Amino acid sequence: MRSKSLAVGIVAVAALLAPRAAEARQLVWFEAVAQGVDGPRSEPFQRVFQSARELRQAGLSKRIEREVTSSVDFKDWMVLVVAKGRCQGRGHSIEVAAVERRELPEPGAGHELVVTVRAVSPAPGASAGAGTTAPYHVVRLRTSKQPIRFEVVDAGPDDEPTGSPHGPMVAASWEIGPVINGKNYSLNMPLRPTQDADRTWFLEFGPESGPHYVTFPHGSLTGKTVIRGRFKIEGPPGARIWGKACPDQPSSLTFFFMSSNPDWYGDGGRWWATFATKRPLEVGTEFEVVARLDANWTSVLTMSRESGPREFEDALANADRVGFTFGDCESFGHGARATTTVRFRVLDFSVE
Repeated sequence: MRSKSLAVGIVAVAALLAPRAAEARQLVWFEAVAQGVDGPRSEPFQRVFQSARELRQAGLSKRIEREVTSSVDFKDWMVLVVAKGRCQGRGHSIEVAAVERRELPEPGAGHELVVTVRAVSPAPGASAGAGTTAPYHVVRLRTSKQPIRFEVVDAGPDDEPTGSPHGPMVAASWEIGPVINGKNYSLNMPLRPTQDADRTWFLEFGPESGPHYVTFPHGSLTGKTVIRGRFKIEGPPGARIWGKACPDQPSSLTFFFMSSNPDWYGDGGRWWATFATKRPLEVGTEFEVVARLDANWTSVLTMSRESGPREFEDALANADRVGFTFGDCESFGHGARATTTVRFRVLDFSVE
């Protein structure tokens, strides 16, 4: 693993994130796990952790260990920890600003993950105040065997933040599935939706293809209150969307969340907002779905939030993937088809 420090401001940040003609780049989804100013007080560092054992052996802090182990399953995730070390006074911060997959310069050598880290210090001559801080930032992303390189950008307090290229309006964050034991149950569908230039994203399906689950790895829903989405269905006049198992009945859309390793044959790991189901799905319509997390969500079999409040709260705390499913007459997640190719567009999606 290599580390590079660049003593530059926002101009260099823009340069780092701008496309290069000789280098293919792809943004990689990541999610914040923890951030604060009471982290490790050693020298600044950037580390990758692939297991809870590695994290414990690093001896960072009990706080960081708790924050990571309570929300990260190392079977599927790895963790990046960046720390600024001991800093005098206030005004210091650090963040993982971007993760990109880039081609290695050697032909045929594959790819690497490049992590852009933004480290902020007070302006020269500014009064930093008394005391010390130790800023840190922890993020998780899907486990990868590709080499990882950190690029640290030193920025001033007035420089614009780069922002995090992930979240529910980034198509690359989403998965069209579910994928169980290597099999994708969304027949003849790509794994990811398509990003459009206007910030929206979409997926297409027709008579021989269809989505079942469309989800992104949000993480725990503790403290969240509502899921919102706006959608538009585009296609030729007369096109009809129907349930996979019942061609004579229209399909539906239902908000959904599940734990990281659900029992696909049991109850309690997957939950639907059946009270907020949109049915039927019709070409040429634009609609919004709102599902409060204190309403009566239902699980796979007979459980609901009202009949199993403790199980539901556990499911919220241990949630992993969030999104929506397409349903038919048999189930809210058994998929949809269309009489001809249609485009299902996501105009907005948020977890608040």
